[in-house]
Amino acid sequence: MRKILSIDAGWGGAVAYWVEETKTLGLRLCPGDSLGMINFLNDLVAKYGPGVTWEVYIEANTPSPKFGARGNFGLGMNVGAWETALLSVGMSPNNINPKEWQKLTSNINSRHKKGRKKTKEKAWRYARKNFPSYSEELGEDVPSPRNPKQGLADALCILDWARKEK
Repeated sequence: MRKILSIDAGWGGAVAYWVEETKTLGLRLCPGDSLGMINFLNDLVAKYGPGVTWEVYIEANTPSPKFGARGNFGLGMNVGAWETALLSVGMSPNNINPKEWQKLTSNINSRHKKGRKKTKEKAWRYARKNFPSYSEELGEDVPSPRNPKQGLADALCILDWARKEK
């Protein structure tokens, strides 16, 4: 039975998990620090089984001039903290490039013509359509790219990509 954990480690990031055996789908905002990450992972392992049985996908750190120095540094710190926390509980992370999982959402309509807002809006619309039980958490209106609701949508899209890819 598959167990999948997906992590959007960016600012306002989130984690989603799927346990096939029990059909359990979970979603939450990222903990605010390394200890919170480790505690979350320990709870997950205690409830659903050892770390080595999990497929873990973390959005790759892709620096961009648009994020600025502070944003890029924060993203790198978050990804590094998640990778360390994952290894501490016996999970081995796989990096997934955003462009790879965003192919899943490419046929969704967006009101934006191009750029980051377009890809973020498509992910949000995809998540609302394919995970209706989380529509309240995702909100009624398209969130800005840095809104924590966008992290929830990205984590769900990464999870769905992983479920369909393997």
